[in-house]
Amino acid sequence: HLPKDDFDRLQAQAETMDSGRLLFYLKKFTDIEADLRYSISPRMLIEMTALDCVRETNDKLKVLP
Repeated sequence: HLPKDDFDRLQAQAETMDSGRLLFYLKKFTDIEADLRYSISPRMLIEMTALDCVRETNDKLKVLP
């Protein structure tokens, strides 16, 4: 079980997530699923995909130059 303040924080974050962005993230990680099976470094592949998601989100939101 999560402590109430952790749950409240996660719930607040979830409310800011739109379904389009969530589907985008799911697609990115689904796309690497087969590669993970044969990767020498699956952690690196996951981290690179996470960074790619952040970069593309920032590009769309124009958060960072």
